[in-house]
Amino acid sequence: MSEITKPANVTQVQWQEEKPRDEQHRGEHAPNKVAETYEESAYAFNDKITILGIPIDLMTTQVQATIGGLVAEVDHLKTKVKRYEGGQGGKAAAPTSALLTGEQYIAALDQALSEPPPHGMHRQLALIVVNTYEDIRKSSGVLAANSALADVVMEITNAGLSVTPVGIVGGPTIGALLTEPDVMEPKNPKPSKPEDPPPLTTADKVRAAVDQKTYTVSGIDMHLSFTVAAVRVVTGQSALQAIGQVDHVLRS
Repeated sequence: MSEITKPANVTQVQWQEEKPRDEQHRGEHAPNKVAETYEESAYAFNDKITILGIPIDLMTTQVQATIGGLVAEVDHLKTKVKRYEGGQGGKAAAPTSALLTGEQYIAALDQALSEPPPHGMHRQLALIVVNTYEDIRKSSGVLAANSALADVVMEITNAGLSVTPVGIVGGPTIGALLTEPDVMEPKNPKPSKPEDPPPLTTADKVRAAVDQKTYTVSGIDMHLSFTVAAVRVVTGQSALQAIGQVDHVLRS
């Protein structure tokens, strides 16, 4: 009689739903992959720093100088347009004319001093030094500084002070020749009261025309600082002599 063999142990296999192949490869590392992808995207976005659309690694000293020059030129043109529109818009605005500078102003001043003033009038030459000029030149460039000078000249021209000629003598200094009436001393002057303000000098009138005004410099509204002096000049006096006379008062 043949031997009966015992049945072998049967391994039970549990049924599992078959997953798509791409899901099989994801496994437990899927969250890490998503995090790494997010970090890479964020790094790629923040790494590209630009200035005016130019990558920062290309922003060399030469590029910065070029951009600074272009910005200064745009500001200069904006100021000229604003000055032109201001001259055209106001009824009391004086007609626009070429700005006298350097030798041009000296020649115009010589011509004016060669002719006598109207009867009962005299002339005063005022020099206006824009103390803020050098600060503007260092911070915003020479175009912005010269535009500020031109704006000051326009303020003096439109102040109704009977000024001619007016222009830039040189550097930050503006010259203005004023024609004013002679003041006759009364025979029996009344004693002045302590509260009476002193009469305005020519320098005071010119300062009032330019001081506490708002000037636009490189797109920024600001006040400028001035030093003003004025001296009475006579017919036949040379322009250089008259300027030197006022300049001595400025430096004293």
